[in-house]
Amino acid sequence: MSSQRSDTSTSSGTEYSARSETRDKSVRFFFYGFCVITAGAMLMTLAELSIKDTLSVVAEPRLTAIKLYALCVGLLLLIDQVLVWCPFSERAVSATRVVSLLIICNAAVFGGFYNLGWNSHSAGAALFASLMVTISYSAKLANLSLVMTTVVGLTGLSLGTDSPGSYPNSIAWSLFTSLLMPLTVVALVNVILEDVFNAHETALATSQRARKKLKLQADTDPLTGCLNRNRLDIEFATVMNRAGERETPIVGLLDLDNFKAVNTSAGHAAGDAILKAAAQKIRSAFPGASLIRLGGDEFLLLLLADFQAIDVTGIFSELASAALFNFSNEEIWLSLSVGYTVILDNTMSTSTAIAEADLALRQAKRSGKGQAVLYSPGDSMPTAVSGDVTASFNPLLRGSDIKQAIPARNVGTAILEGEIDFAFQPVFDCRSNTLVAA
Repeated sequence: MSSQRSDTSTSSGTEYSARSETRDKSVRFFFYGFCVITAGAMLMTLAELSIKDTLSVVAEPRLTAIKLYALCVGLLLLIDQVLVWCPFSERAVSATRVVSLLIICNAAVFGGFYNLGWNSHSAGAALFASLMVTISYSAKLANLSLVMTTVVGLTGLSLGTDSPGSYPNSIAWSLFTSLLMPLTVVALVNVILEDVFNAHETALATSQRARKKLKLQADTDPLTGCLNRNRLDIEFATVMNRAGERETPIVGLLDLDNFKAVNTSAGHAAGDAILKAAAQKIRSAFPGASLIRLGGDEFLLLLLADFQAIDVTGIFSELASAALFNFSNEEIWLSLSVGYTVILDNTMSTSTAIAEADLALRQAKRSGKGQAVLYSPGDSMPTAVSGDVTASFNPLLRGSDIKQAIPARNVGTAILEGEIDFAFQPVFDCRSNTLVAA
């Protein structure tokens, strides 16, 4: 997991997948459409020959064509089923459909002109094959396939016009020329079809990018690039599901110290820069973690840690320590108060984990800020950890003890952040009933 994700490769992969899926569906439609139409045409031809007294010069080649195309369609469907059953990609299956139909249609066209004369089945195969080439590749290649089919047909025509049993030369040539119009129409359809597919894919890609951008905006904090609250439950569940024997889930709350004072003294631009710097500092410390900005100056960290491989306590302590940050030639000291909890119960809820980390964060604030505090299960309050020093927090401190517990260096900051309230006790002179002190 990473708090900042790169979507460029994912976006391009999704667009290519959508493009391939659309084209593969269209190829499949035309492929099976050709098989159905050809089978129907063969059945109609058989019915026609059975009920009409057709001249043998017409009936014999048509019966031969029916047998040939029955064999071709059977081979096409057999090859297709083998490819579907085998673990090939849809893209590979589509390419094979196109190539097999091209080979069969050209073989049929050559045979048709050589011995049978050009027939509707051969023409249909050529037209369907060119449409499938347009869908899979481009109109230029499709029209080139039509030219190739025409050349193959002319070759068969030149070889077969004088062979026994073939059509007379005049009839064969008239059949060929009658197909020039359908070939021209299909060539134009190929160009139009390519434009339609390109326009559809452009619109689809634009729509996908827009949805992805909206999704990214919905899940990402625009200032820091961190995830936002919308991803909290998802990221927490991901961490919990990935936890193993060596990697333990950790939830940390991190709060910028003296952030209100920075905004007040240096302006909101400095505050924004501080937030960005803090987010980058946290990412650098835990590059594999999910970082969520909860709002204001508070961040939530979700990570899996192998305590035998890394010093989590040391990293958190280093992360919390003050660091100098320069903004517009002004030096600003940036420190973090960190509260974190180690999740040992894989049934723990998000709210419980955050509540434990929040208790630790409060103690970090009370302990002088710029510290990391680890929550200890079973304690009413967590245990403070700052470097190698461990101190127990006593919630019963009162009077002078509490004064000694507040470091003097934080008094000014506490005043600026409104953490200290002042109350004035008026002193009256009872004799004159006048205010003498406050």
